[in-house]
Amino acid sequence: MIYLLRQTCPLILRSSIIRIATTSTSSQRQRYRNVSSIPQPKSIFDIIPKTIRPYIRLSRIDKPIGSWLLYLPGAWSIAFAGITLNNVALMGLFGAGTILMRGAGCTINDLWDKDFDRRVDRTKSRPIASGEITVRQALIWAGVQLSLSFLILIQLNIPSVILGVISLVPVVIYPLMKRFTYWPQFFLGITFNWGALMGFTAATGIVYPSVILPLYFAGIAWTLHYDTIYAHQDKTDDLLVGVKSTALRLGKETKLWLRAFSIGMLSHLITVGLSVDQTWPYYLGLIGASYHLHRQIETVDLSKTHSCWNTFAANRTTGLIILASILMNLLKSIVQPSRVNLFAIPQRTLFDVQNVWGRTAVDTQKPLDPTPLGEMPRQDEQIGPLSGVPRDIFKERRCRIFVPARAATQSGTNNTKKWKVEWDTKERWENPLMGWASSADPHSSVMVEFSSKEDAMIYCERYKYEVVEPPSRPHFRKTYGANFSWNKKTRVSTK
Repeated sequence: MIYLLRQTCPLILRSSIIRIATTSTSSQRQRYRNVSSIPQPKSIFDIIPKTIRPYIRLSRIDKPIGSWLLYLPGAWSIAFAGITLNNVALMGLFGAGTILMRGAGCTINDLWDKDFDRRVDRTKSRPIASGEITVRQALIWAGVQLSLSFLILIQLNIPSVILGVISLVPVVIYPLMKRFTYWPQFFLGITFNWGALMGFTAATGIVYPSVILPLYFAGIAWTLHYDTIYAHQDKTDDLLVGVKSTALRLGKETKLWLRAFSIGMLSHLITVGLSVDQTWPYYLGLIGASYHLHRQIETVDLSKTHSCWNTFAANRTTGLIILASILMNLLKSIVQPSRVNLFAIPQRTLFDVQNVWGRTAVDTQKPLDPTPLGEMPRQDEQIGPLSGVPRDIFKERRCRIFVPARAATQSGTNNTKKWKVEWDTKERWENPLMGWASSADPHSSVMVEFSSKEDAMIYCERYKYEVVEPPSRPHFRKTYGANFSWNKKTRVSTK
């Protein structure tokens, strides 16, 4: 009997019993069907209300690659000024400003190109071209983004604010360039790399052409490289619409020009490295970036849209490699095997520019300020305007204004009516982490002459020096009688 039961009911009576779940298969299928019927968000932008989504797409917030390419030149510029708490805050401000300014620029671009966008397959779904947003709404949205960008801009020093205001000119005129020239990517480079001019200026408070100009030109060459690849996606539509681009201008010689753009970018980055005394980690990073650019040129298929987009997006990696090489060089110069102190990272790094295109030397460092970031004063308020030496490093800043005495062998009045300034020698100050030291005020080697005492005092007060007045001495007017002496005994005067 048992044998027959085993043959007829093997699932129950065999030694290895298979347990069947209490829930039926049909109920499980119904549950899975109910779960799958719930729409799952594909990205974080699908959670945003539908009324806001057109503005998100208008500002290209859903495509962050453009924001990265706009942000990285400014991040390079700030990183060249040093790893400091204040510079980290500047990178955050630049990041927020990048998103807002890129959104405003894309809005202005779509306003100019709304008629062209309707005729191109890739752009006809843009909010203004498709009618989701009216021109009036787009203008208001651009104004909101520019206003928020200005609130961020005024947190910087005055030279950076001036540069930021000037940047509006290329932002507005860039969309028109594709109508008149085959090099609109060059004007995009002028617009997109403005952060290279502002970053180092915001970190130091002074405009240094030897640093920011080569960096700016490197960014322009980089933009010509990646945006020419990007333009090959639309070259067929551009011919039909009638707009111009470097993709149409260069044609079959595009890869040769891409190599030229890459060489121009790397040569200018080497120039910046020489200007700020970068060491081997920086140049090693440039070798990695150059190989990455070479692989882009070799592997891109300019006739395929998908390949052009992937190569264009890969330039974010190129920019991050360069940023990492700058940061690694700074960490190498700060951290020493005998003294590793992460809290001793200098707060300010300035460069004493000796000539426009010559080498520069790190001239000053300052320890971290324990005050909160919101209470931290601006750099230009505590940095010496001539050489960047923090004022609190000096124990005293005194000078003496005088007219040099005439030598015993000197005749005439030559060089006796000029006022000179004598600088007091200061206590020795140094920064062992950066490997520099000094025993005098940088002004001590400066020889200046003035035609009047007032001009000399204005010069000294401009650089916050205390003018030390010589001690007053009683002045006796010379008279004829002063040449004679009176002898009381003999009552005779002698000369």
